[in-house]
Amino acid sequence: MQPSTFDTYSSIFSNLATGITAIVLVVVAIQGLRSWRHQMVGQNRYTSARQLLLLARRFRAAFARSRSPFGWSNEYIGRERLQNESPYQSRVLDEQYARVNRLRPAADILSELEQAAWEAEIVTGEELIQIVQPFADVVRELNIAINQMFGSQLQAANSPDTSPLWEIVKEFDQTELIYQPGEDELNERVNEALRTLERKLKKYIK
Repeated sequence: MQPSTFDTYSSIFSNLATGITAIVLVVVAIQGLRSWRHQMVGQNRYTSARQLLLLARRFRAAFARSRSPFGWSNEYIGRERLQNESPYQSRVLDEQYARVNRLRPAADILSELEQAAWEAEIVTGEELIQIVQPFADVVRELNIAINQMFGSQLQAANSPDTSPLWEIVKEFDQTELIYQPGEDELNERVNEALRTLERKLKKYIK
């Protein structure tokens, strides 16, 4: 074989080897990117699901604490006093102030919970926003009950016993709903929402 021919074939084989190597490197890089992307997607799903479940459990605990029948005098510190408050008015306003403040931690967690549900829904493709809706519903219902009950009591504070305002007080009496030490329909809705979330997200946190 003439040197010129040898050089020609050598160059061809060299170029071919270089091309094959480049193709192999591209294939390996693509596979690596796919594997990395799969790992990242899995990690994002795990993180989002875990965060959402942690927030849901924190909410359940905070909501249960907000309904405890026990109170402490330091819960009234910070309430702005009205001029010439009667003892009855002070008691009503103190209790309303304390109950609204007790509900605030659950309401704050709710904001985080709704944001986490939206993010988790994006990365998992699961329908989660509707599942966390009961958390918002119970906060709203309890807040309405607190303000209606104590608001009606305050309106009737200086009225005679025969005033129709006291009938309104009876109508808006939500003592059992506000001061609930155990399980009831409101708490069960929170528990059921949490159980549904756990069933939906369990596969992402194994």
